[in-house]
Amino acid sequence: MQIYHLSHIDLDGYGCQMVSREIYTRAFASDSLLMFFYNANYGKEVSARLEEIYRQIKYTKAKNPKEKEAHILISDLNLTSDECERLVQSVLELNLNGFQITFELLDHHKSGQECAQTYEWYFLDTKRCATHIVYDTLLTRYGLCDSVRQWLEPMVKMINSVDLWLEEGYAFEFGKVAMRMIVECKELNRFMFDKEDREYKLALLKESAKFLGQEKGEILLDNAILEMKKCFLKGSLLSATLDNLIS
Repeated sequence: MQIYHLSHIDLDGYGCQMVSREIYTRAFASDSLLMFFYNANYGKEVSARLEEIYRQIKYTKAKNPKEKEAHILISDLNLTSDECERLVQSVLELNLNGFQITFELLDHHKSGQECAQTYEWYFLDTKRCATHIVYDTLLTRYGLCDSVRQWLEPMVKMINSVDLWLEEGYAFEFGKVAMRMIVECKELNRFMFDKEDREYKLALLKESAKFLGQEKGEILLDNAILEMKKCFLKGSLLSATLDNLIS
């Protein structure tokens, strides 16, 4: 099974990918699952990333002719009517050439309402952030072990609070710190080091989960971000400056 997950470049967007990776890797055996992640802001980058996905699907099948089945998941991005039509046509062309591709879009932006009413694969719910939608969808579809659910579900609720700006919501203050952590996470250029930049952000997100639920967790996270970054970059708090570790 191949999973291609395209998502936005903010906390909610990476939260979607944190969720999908945790659930998919436990739902499928490691030797039968191939996961590819992509991120895009709005505009032409969305189409460019989708074209990357189509090329990767063809390349994967060329290397292994048995790899025909793939699922494209788009989250936290509202496509335009033209982008939706292009997606439908591109997948149709691939399927007519021997592929078995399914796709879906899970989003919460009101601006996608017209497309959501036009296409059955375009799911829109403005009352939940995209991370929450992806979590609920995949949890219903595949389930999740209690050990992962114990830390992942609070993270989902936290992201939902801050992304929808629910000041009385769960861990809202923690969410503000997490949002800034992702916004300011520019040590790796995401265009030059696409995979590494994504892994960096997802690792910081997962590591931050251990502070969620603790007393003054938002302050603990705020103080720990520098050390978390240094550890990911193969250093420690006192081993070198962040600039040198990045270099």
